[in-house]
Amino acid sequence: MATAIYTHPDCTLHEMGEGHPESPMRLKAILAALESSGLASKLSMREAPEARREHLERVHDAQHVDLIFESAPERGYAYLDPDTSMNAKSLSAALRAAGAVVSATDAVMAGDASNAFCAVRPPGHHATPTRPMGFCIFNNVAIGAMHAIEQHGLERVAVLDFDVHHGNGTEDAFHEDPRVMLCSTFQHPYYPYCGADSGNEHIINVPLPAMTDGRGFREAVERKKVEQELELAATIQQNLFPAKLPKLTNIDLAARNRPARQCGGDYYDALTLDHIKTADRHLICVADVSGKGLPASLLMSNMQATLRALLGRLPSLTELVTHTNSLLYATTPSNKYVTAILLELEADPGQCRYVNAGHTDCLLLRANGAAEWLKSTGTPLGLMSPDIVELMQPYEERGFEFCPGDLVALFSDGVTEAQDEHENEFGEERTASFIRPIAHEQAEVIVERVFNELDRFAGAAPQYDDITLMVIKKLA
Repeated sequence: MATAIYTHPDCTLHEMGEGHPESPMRLKAILAALESSGLASKLSMREAPEARREHLERVHDAQHVDLIFESAPERGYAYLDPDTSMNAKSLSAALRAAGAVVSATDAVMAGDASNAFCAVRPPGHHATPTRPMGFCIFNNVAIGAMHAIEQHGLERVAVLDFDVHHGNGTEDAFHEDPRVMLCSTFQHPYYPYCGADSGNEHIINVPLPAMTDGRGFREAVERKKVEQELELAATIQQNLFPAKLPKLTNIDLAARNRPARQCGGDYYDALTLDHIKTADRHLICVADVSGKGLPASLLMSNMQATLRALLGRLPSLTELVTHTNSLLYATTPSNKYVTAILLELEADPGQCRYVNAGHTDCLLLRANGAAEWLKSTGTPLGLMSPDIVELMQPYEERGFEFCPGDLVALFSDGVTEAQDEHENEFGEERTASFIRPIAHEQAEVIVERVFNELDRFAGAAPQYDDITLMVIKKLA
């Protein structure tokens, strides 16, 4: 099946004045090259029809269309903006440029052509839904994309736009329409001085510096692909955190995570101990995977899946941690491990048991202001083989009574090891001292204020590590 090529003589008669860069010679050069190369005989040459008003108004508002028809001159030039004008043949050329894309879409969708090339002008990708600009009168490709959706029922259409200039009009047309994905590469900063950031997932803009060669182009596209994959991974990872924390009798619970990179290795959860047959017994967990970024996030998801799979199948906290260590040791690289604190909380009467698997010391702040620290009771998960752990330091369970007015703050070392511009650490003492006078606040408020204080403390210093904080308050 031949490639169809749509064109029309009127497209070479549209011109905007002597010396204008958008010259008829552009199209004449393409058509001449097709003839001289012998390609023209292998193509299905077709006359571009005029687009109908209904085609145009799928993208442009009625006032825009009216302006073009009313501005078309019988002789001379009519200026639509300082760069864009019309002569006596411009209206026909503009209608046929848009009509070519519509007709080409019909031919490909009907199986009448395997693909199609529209050798037409004026160009279109700067024309917005409300105004012509940048040599463009109607947005030809946007009109074709909407025709594919509205006439042929396509659910998704991709537009690939490569040019010195960003296709701002095409982006404007589809910025809020996820049915159309626009991939645009262009020199930046350059006319129309926009497009560096689209602000959504289906508009993929890849701005390039001047004189970027083929290798640079490919690297930029690959880099953008990696960025999008990381964004997707970050979204998936966020969905691994609980959508909402459970409501517990006489317990106020809040948590927050902020990764240092797009993806992080911290984890928190609050899980009902179903095998206990009461909704007031929960397993609270905060964990920290060694490393950062995507590798850490993958191990974090493994930790979450392992913990949830074992929950309720083992009678004690020490056995749960021991089996988790065995599974992670068998499935993770030797240089990767997880520190975690697992707290079994019985809201009423307020009994707590915990295992700290090589995790940073966490805070138990008593109602009278006294600070106690929930220290390590075993090795990090996945670091040592089960036999060595059993021989050297089996996991130990410890307990405490959780009384009214008490507060537990479980956090990753991103809290205590946060650094300021002089590499001073926030530290355990400052953590306890900051929380102590605000312990009467709601848990959610405490979490927010701690994050704000960490930012104030760090100043201009970057966030080097993931930060996770869970606050648990005993109300009565």
